[in-house]
Amino acid sequence: MPAVSPSVASRILHRLADLLVDRDRLAKLRKDYAFDIRRLAVANASSRPSPQARMAAQGLRVKGGSVLGFPGTRVSTSGGRSVKLGAISFGAEYGSAQSPQFAARRESGYFLNPAAEKVNDDAGNNWLDDVFDDALSLRGLGF
Repeated sequence: MPAVSPSVASRILHRLADLLVDRDRLAKLRKDYAFDIRRLAVANASSRPSPQARMAAQGLRVKGGSVLGFPGTRVSTSGGRSVKLGAISFGAEYGSAQSPQFAARRESGYFLNPAAEKVNDDAGNNWLDDVFDDALSLRGLGF
C-alpha cells in the first residue's frame, strides 16, 4: 500500500468527519432503514391470522425516516370494501383481549414492531461503505 502523507491523511479524516454528519446522507440512511422495516412488516403481516394485519401493513408509509400508518389512509378489505387505517391499525398490530376480529393481545406487536427489531444492517453497512469510499476518493481532497 502506498504511503500517505500527513497532510493527505488529515484531509481524508476531515472529509470523513464531514461526511459522517452530512444531513442529506443521514436522511437517506434513515429512509433506507425505514423502507427495509416496512418491507419486513408487510412480509410479517402476510403470515398473520387476521386479515386486518395484512390490511394495516399495506397502509404503512415511509415519511422521512419513520414508518407510519396515517389514520385517514384507506385500505381495502378482501371483499373489496375500504376502511380507514385508523379503525384497525392498533388492533391489527397489538391484537385485542376483547374484540374477536383481531388476534390475541400481544404487547410486542405482530408485524411492525417485530420488523423494527429484526431488520438487518444492510442499509447501514452500505451507507458506511459509501461514506468511506467518498472520503477516500481523490475528488473531494483537492487533487
